[in-house]
Amino acid sequence: MRKFKIKPGSRLKSSRSFLTISIELQRFFRLMEGLNTKISFLACIFLLSLFTGCSEYQKLIKSSDYALKYEKAKEYYNKKKYSKALTLFEELLTIYRGTTKAEEIYYYYAYSHYGVGDYILANHFFSTYSSIYPMSSRVEECDFMAAYCHYLDSPRDVLEQSNTLLAISELQSFVNRYPQSTRVARCNELIEELRKKLENKAYRNAMQYYNMEKYNSASVAFANVLKEFPDTDRRFELYYMIVKSNYMYGKLSVRSKKKERLQLAKDNYIKFADKLASSKYAKPAQEILEKVEAELKYLENEEKRLKEEKLRSKQ
Repeated sequence: MRKFKIKPGSRLKSSRSFLTISIELQRFFRLMEGLNTKISFLACIFLLSLFTGCSEYQKLIKSSDYALKYEKAKEYYNKKKYSKALTLFEELLTIYRGTTKAEEIYYYYAYSHYGVGDYILANHFFSTYSSIYPMSSRVEECDFMAAYCHYLDSPRDVLEQSNTLLAISELQSFVNRYPQSTRVARCNELIEELRKKLENKAYRNAMQYYNMEKYNSASVAFANVLKEFPDTDRRFELYYMIVKSNYMYGKLSVRSKKKERLQLAKDNYIKFADKLASSKYAKPAQEILEKVEAELKYLENEEKRLKEEKLRSKQ
């Protein structure tokens, strides 16, 4: 059998290391005891209350006292402890289904989903509330909240905007159903904000086409932004970018297409000239026009020269 040798002094060395660590730890705890007695006491109180609170909540979950659960669920809700309230209301929905309390429980249940930030489910339960209790005095409120949840679920303008379109549709639907509601003004504000998000998205797409040197697509995209959002505060920039995109498209075109496309740039400049006159884009747009006219003049001279050469060759 193989024997393992213990090096002389190794055990003593280990014991000394352990003793050193023990002494240092004792010093540390004495220091902490002197400095943090009050902090430690408060921490203990906090942990004890946290444990007691969790213990009480678990007892409540297991309880069959549904009247108590109902009161505690509302208490949690009013204290904005929506996650705890949600669990209790979910159980109470099945217990009180078909009773007079069911409507209020459903109302709180929808708002609890809203409180925890689950806007998709909140929208569903607000909408369902209106369907189940159409004669309730809370129907208008729940219809608004259902639409508002779509607004909150709308993504940033750099992302795909189908949810934004849905939110606009739902808010407009609310306005159409409740034209005299005090919430109409708020709906119009939200719709305007969402439309601005769509405008930003459309503008970014157009600029992306331009930066990718897809100038014809950029011109169409800029024109579409103007068409869809005629009151945009970017309209002067859009007029300018349409002309600039037309110019770049014509400039880089093959010779046979160049004249026609440069002429389009000139036509659009003439179309927007009066609108651009008082803006900061008036001068750069004028400079583009000068370049376009110079290019057209050159093409015209080239055409004349080629015709003359052709006639001389026939003689």
